[in-house]
Amino acid sequence: MRLRGTYYKEWSAHYGGDEASFHVELLPGCDVYRGHFPARPICPGVCHIGMLKECMEEAVGVKLAIDTIKQCRMTAVASPEFCSELDIRMHIQ
Repeated sequence: MRLRGTYYKEWSAHYGGDEASFHVELLPGCDVYRGHFPARPICPGVCHIGMLKECMEEAVGVKLAIDTIKQCRMTAVASPEFCSELDIRMHIQ
């Protein structure tokens, strides 16, 4: 499932060399929030990981697959209601 355009909107992207940065807006009208606390929408971690994957695919210019995630912990609750815009910075190895 493609998340760009439904879960988030990309406002800007800058990449080259081993760095990439994106400015995105979380879209509160996304269907994912109907089943994930509709009264107080919270961004599902799996959608955040998918968004990061899509941004990385754009930066490197190839389709990617996530093979394994040993551990993933979101350190704060994300919600389009409280913080709708995000800055993403990536280091490409």
